[in-house]
Order: sequence, then C-alpha cells, then structure tokens
Amino acid sequence: MTIQPKLASSLSIPKYTVNEIQQSLCFFAENGFVIYKDVYSNEVIGQCSEFIDNACQIHSSAHIDNSNINFLIMKSLARTDLFNSIEHSEMQINILKEYLGPDIAKLGGDHLSLIRPTESSNLVVKNLHSDAWTGTSVNTIFWNLFFTDANKENTLGVCPGSHALGNLPVKNRNLDADVSSLNLDCIALDTIKQGNVVLWHPFLLHFTTGTSAVRRSSVVMRFTSTQTPFSSQEKSLGYKSISNGPLSYVMRLVGSDYASPYRVLGGVPAIDKRLEYLYPCSKKLHIK
Repeated sequence: MTIQPKLASSLSIPKYTVNEIQQSLCFFAENGFVIYKDVYSNEVIGQCSEFIDNACQIHSSAHIDNSNINFLIMKSLARTDLFNSIEHSEMQINILKEYLGPDIAKLGGDHLSLIRPTESSNLVVKNLHSDAWTGTSVNTIFWNLFFTDANKENTLGVCPGSHALGNLPVKNRNLDADVSSLNLDCIALDTIKQGNVVLWHPFLLHFTTGTSAVRRSSVVMRFTSTQTPFSSQEKSLGYKSISNGPLSYVMRLVGSDYASPYRVLGGVPAIDKRLEYLYPCSKKLHIK
C-alpha cells in the first residue's frame, strides 16, 4: 500500500547558517531534518552544476538509461578536485562535528539525484520511505546538497517528526498497511535554492514530490562517526575519514590499537605523512 502524502508548503521552514548551530540542532532533534545555507561558495556550487549540465548533454545523446546516467556522472564528478573540495569543506565538517563528534567518516556510494521532466524511475522519484529500511545505520546522517533550485513539483518531501516514531515496519518497500493510517503531516521543501543542504535522520519518512518542467539535481552523501557501529551495507560500501579528533590523534602517536608500551620511548611521536591532513595538530610535530 502506497501512501500519497498531502503536501503543504515549506515557506515557514527556517534555513540556518553555521553561526546558528544551536538553533539548528534543536530544530533537527524535533523535526528529524534541517536546512543549511551558505555552507559552500557560490563559485564551487556553480562549477559543479555546470559540470553536471555538460555531462547530461553528453550522456543523453548516447541513449543510456537515466539511472545509469546518474551513476556515470557521479562517478566522474567524484574524481574531480572540485568535488574533493566539497568532501573536505571546513564549514561542512564543522557542522557535522556537532552531530557526530570529531571522528567523521564519509561513506562510499554517493548518489546523484537528477529529477528530469520525463523521469519515471522509482529509483529516482521515490515514494514515502525511510533510509533505515535499506540498511542505513541509526548513527548515520544524510547530507543532500542541491546544485539547482527546487520547486514544489520536483523537490524533496519530508514528514516532520516522523523520525521519533522509530523504524516503522515496511512491506515490499512501502509503509506497512497496519500503520498506513498514521496522520502524517508532510511538506514539500519548495524553497530550496542552489547551494542549500538538507540534512536528515535515517528514520525520517521522506519522498520525492515528482517531476516538473525543469531539471533538479542534488547529491546525497552520508556521514557517520568512526566510533559507532557500521551496518552491513555501510561496511560493504566502505568509507573515507575526513576528520579525526584528539583521542584518535593520540592513538596514532602510540602507533597501533594494541597500544604497545614504550613504543616511542627515546624517539619522536609522529603521524604518518599520508594521514597528516586528518590531524591538524600533526603539523606541529615531526612527520615521518
């Protein structure tokens, strides 16, 4: 049974900056999602948008299935210095630290969402669902960066507060009929602008509102703490460390998780040069 949510506008939904982190954390805890603005420079977002537009023109002429086009474009975008600057954005990491702590991993398998006027795939235009249903850990944060504006016809829809219901039962990828009578308030995030980020909890019920006359593009990334358990899916996808805190830093100085006594006695505690970028403190010490 598929629920057709009754949509309301998101005109009253606030957008937060990194300087309003306490307010944004409270909003997230209550609603299960939050919107951030001014996380990245307009130049970086504009260049990513242009990259995707150009790639769309190239692949569309090759008569490739839309879902495969999304995968191919994401694969090529991920290899660029441009996307690397997004992955390691200082402002992005500062926000994530407030949710996950200092030891942050970016999971593999970034998803490029291209909502085209003719899109029909349910892998792209999705019904009401929770990401926990597909194997995402409860410790993971979703980070959806928009490269274009969105409108009520093609945007992300959310059910505020539905994360607090827990991991609702599912049958055949849809909400179980036994709980389908829930009186859920759903909104279309129709005020999303290019460069905005929507962050949400894996228990949050959300969906795609549909398609419109213009294309909408965004990339969904997932972040978690290296100090919490990974789901089987997340282990399979792998991860990349993008931030590590002082306790992890000390363990790297010691050298191994076995913490062998006196390993550095008479020598210099040091961080492997390959990991220097993860430990800002390491620049003050001798690097191997």
